[in-house]
Amino acid sequence: MGHIEDILRKPYGKMCARANFLILTRQFVQPGQPRKIRESVQKDPDKLLDAVVHLTQYFVEEKGEYSSSIWPTLLKFSEASNLKIHKLSPTKDELFYLWSILLSGLPHRNMIVSLINVDEDCIEMLKEKLVSDVSFMQAIPELNREALLSSLNKQMLPITEYPAVLVFTLINYIAYKSKNSEKMSDICEFLETWGITEDSLVVVIRVPFRGEKSEVHFYSRLDIFFNKWYRDFFTSNMQFPDLGTFVSSLYVYHKDYREVSGSLLGKFLHYLLNGYVHGELLDRLITTKTEAFLKEKTYGVLRAKNFFSKITI
Repeated sequence: MGHIEDILRKPYGKMCARANFLILTRQFVQPGQPRKIRESVQKDPDKLLDAVVHLTQYFVEEKGEYSSSIWPTLLKFSEASNLKIHKLSPTKDELFYLWSILLSGLPHRNMIVSLINVDEDCIEMLKEKLVSDVSFMQAIPELNREALLSSLNKQMLPITEYPAVLVFTLINYIAYKSKNSEKMSDICEFLETWGITEDSLVVVIRVPFRGEKSEVHFYSRLDIFFNKWYRDFFTSNMQFPDLGTFVSSLYVYHKDYREVSGSLLGKFLHYLLNGYVHGELLDRLITTKTEAFLKEKTYGVLRAKNFFSKITI
């Protein structure tokens, strides 16, 4: 509970927490207690902490169940009874810790990206750069797309459709801003400032607008990822990270290729963020890019030499 209170004390943290809560409770449209709780937060963000407590009490104490309808990582007993060998339930402290992960993230349309075990002041600063007061009072909050994509040297990525693409773009943006705005010139200084250690990770949650199941993805060992892919960037005279330039150049924005290219890129980045370069997906991305290039519907692949030099070491 204390961690949630800490989040709500910070202006941008509170704004994001409200947006995250409304994303997570979007399905409560039928008359009843959950809908009333959700509407109370819509009208008054100061009711958020009470809403978390009351919603938890409603599902756990009154309904007697843990459900992905509010906690995306939990299943009802009826949905997975064969997995329940012993009657194990989260403690109240564990539930509120899960709430803190959900509420502390950066919301973008139907996704929430949470940085875990990362310096909280840096996270608040990140929210300040990417959060718009106007857009976050709307029904569907969005991060500042122009700011996020600024680290890609004016290239595009489908950050709204694919969780891994959004996470990668955010990571690339953090490195880009740390060097160019905060004037960090060393990977060790960067990791220390951001409090990134072997315990740091990203959790991204996607809550569909309708019909589909929610998704939760974990990307651990941020320290290794930054060390491998951004160490040279901090000591170079480059304005934009090579990795961001390479990855975004793989994507074909043209309408004839956009869907297949975006889907392949989302899968490729999911593996890359987990520390693995998926050769088959990369081959299909380059093949799609080449086909579009030969039809003069896109430009070529950029900064490939640097990328391939790192995966052959």
